[in-house]
Amino acid sequence: MHPDFIEYAEMMIKHPNYRGLPIELRIDGTFTWVTTKRTDSGDERLKWAEKKIFEMKIDGADPFAKLMLDIHPTKYKPCQICGKSMSLLYVYPNKYLIKAIKDMFGIEIDAVAPIDSVYDMMVEASNEMQVKKFFIKKFGLDSNLENGTKQDIIDICEKICRVDKSNKLMGPGAMSNFPDRFDGFHSYNRCCRSKEDKGRSAYNMKTYAKDRRAYMYWSDGNIHSANKFMKSDYFSQCSADHIGPISLGFIHDSIILRRMSIGDNSSKRDKLLVEDVRELINIEEMTGKSVINWYSAILWDYIKVNYENDAELDRYRLMLKQNISNFMFILLKIKERHLNGIEFFENYFFKPKMRDFSYNYMWDNKGNIISMEPRKANDANQKEYQRFKRIAIESIDNYFNKSNRNLKPDLSTSEMESVKIICEEIENGLYDQSYNGMKTLIERIQYRLIEKDSSVK
Repeated sequence: MHPDFIEYAEMMIKHPNYRGLPIELRIDGTFTWVTTKRTDSGDERLKWAEKKIFEMKIDGADPFAKLMLDIHPTKYKPCQICGKSMSLLYVYPNKYLIKAIKDMFGIEIDAVAPIDSVYDMMVEASNEMQVKKFFIKKFGLDSNLENGTKQDIIDICEKICRVDKSNKLMGPGAMSNFPDRFDGFHSYNRCCRSKEDKGRSAYNMKTYAKDRRAYMYWSDGNIHSANKFMKSDYFSQCSADHIGPISLGFIHDSIILRRMSIGDNSSKRDKLLVEDVRELINIEEMTGKSVINWYSAILWDYIKVNYENDAELDRYRLMLKQNISNFMFILLKIKERHLNGIEFFENYFFKPKMRDFSYNYMWDNKGNIISMEPRKANDANQKEYQRFKRIAIESIDNYFNKSNRNLKPDLSTSEMESVKIICEEIENGLYDQSYNGMKTLIERIQYRLIEKDSSVK
């Protein structure tokens, strides 16, 4: 530990804001700053925090993170490795903001430079009004802030990034990590984390984001195999491209992953390309597996028959996205059934995937599994599976919170009535009946979208 981090830790342990928060002291006088929630110490820390959360009336998606930020006396902490002190607020530009600033103002920005310093650099490169307009547009702020101060703008942008986790333009100096760390924040700051925490390397974070999208869209396929294949040496120094984009309803499976340069993959985004459709069809013929999720299978059959006659495939892309919106809406209504809804998801969508998490795999260069062997059952396996479930369930609400990015559901009156019946059956524990009804409804929705598309061709 860096001397500045040790000094910080000793100060925090003695601070009245943390009175009663468990920490084990060793015989030699040193302390166990790090624990896990599965230990007695970790469990006691959680109980302490839950009491504080109740007393301070804290709510929201991550009350532990909010609590530890609220009670932190300085809102700064030094890095355990290098000692660099960084803010715990969301004031450091992420790569997307750094690129936007370079494109607009022609200046290079460091990812550990606080936004107030970056703001000043931008003003020097242009003028303050141009900088204000940049932040207003980039963060979707009220245009009246053209008359606001620098601090007004920074404070609002920071809050947007901290509260709305879908906004990735700025991040904190250290991420929350309670109860593992006494103060509730990772020991490695932003300056050293990608180097010291191997799980947070640029490559691992790239694949982490992609497997997260697969969970968000309730993807079919061997998810565990795909995640591991993406992290294999085959994709070293390049990007793993889903030939069929996850966000259009294609599966997350090693068989539809191909190497692509990071730049090309970034520019491709969710485009549906003729050559990709051809390759996906070929994969299906060679493997006998569907490359599309079950809830979009009828649309995919329609596209395969008609795509050769269309130079522009964007309307198929929009049709697939509309179908996903309708599917997510149905999930939302089922989730509102609370415990029954979650149990329904568990039985019909999550448990069938458990088997895939029980094996280690080897692949050829086409992503075909050439060997597999049972994994030793441990906490890591269960943690991966639990993460898959958690993200999938959270994504239902999050999908509709991003109204600026996703199409609104367009269910007809009769389809809405079917949703109501399905939810009532789930409420009454008629899971098999409701699952069959859900599959029938999804088919009807797809045929309606096809009929609509055919009428405008």
